[in-house]
Amino acid sequence: MFITLYLKELRDARNLSCILAIGTLVLQGWVLLSVETQIWALLFSSLPLWAIMCVLPFLLASSFNGEWRGNTIYLLFALPVRAAVVCLCKFAAILSMGLFLFAIAGAGVYAVVARAPGEEVSQILGFLGVTPASVFGYAAGFLGSCALLSLGIVTAVEGAKYTASRLRGLVTAASFVSCVIVYLMMAGYFVYGPLESLPTGTALIAYTFLSALVFLLIGLFLFEKFVEI
Repeated sequence: MFITLYLKELRDARNLSCILAIGTLVLQGWVLLSVETQIWALLFSSLPLWAIMCVLPFLLASSFNGEWRGNTIYLLFALPVRAAVVCLCKFAAILSMGLFLFAIAGAGVYAVVARAPGEEVSQILGFLGVTPASVFGYAAGFLGSCALLSLGIVTAVEGAKYTASRLRGLVTAASFVSCVIVYLMMAGYFVYGPLESLPTGTALIAYTFLSALVFLLIGLFLFEKFVEI
């Protein structure tokens, strides 16, 4: 049943996924063939990464809201599965789509860096004693953790939103602000506390992944125990 629901959510998001994938490929191809200056090529080729990271949370929220607007939530909650499983399928489908799109966009960025190792950007990295691969790894970890965090926060916010029978807009805003404040307030404690043995960048990425998991579990718990239709 989980696989069936997961594939259903992927089908629901396939149109936008295809549009983003094709747009990313077209832009990356144009950059590789037409933009010779490496700095400008990096700027243009990285735009899809930021666009994808911004689109994913809105897509997940739209997936939840669409079930209520179309009254299909009654069908989903009538299935012989837990409400948390339905919620998890939505999260997993959007995350899978995001990872696929990140892979396409990231490959384009790496190709831009690798095509001209003597350009200014590579020289600056060499002067700082880092390689393009290490920078690419940290950037991938940062973007991936932030995307996962945004999806986790959306899951928690949607869970809080649909536990309320009234003033759902206010509940949505309050729960979102609360999640962001909690994440920022606890960042210093974890990065310089339990994760102090790790480099600062790695510790921040690990903390962001951990926070995303916590927010996801909160959202699943709210859907399982308190959301009613």
